[in-house]
Amino acid sequence: MMKKTPGTYAQLAEKIGETEVSIRNKLSRRRFSAAFLLQSLEAIGKTDLRL
Repeated sequence: MMKKTPGTYAQLAEKIGETEVSIRNKLSRRRFSAAFLLQSLEAIGKTDLRL
């Protein structure tokens, strides 16, 4: 996920109010809530989501 977008886990963590470790854990498990997904997309400036 983060490889295709600018920024680091630490920067994302700061923007959404979580720790870098918690973000790394969620992404490595490949299990996270829709709310986390939407927060992350907003934090990196994505406004569209195609399913």
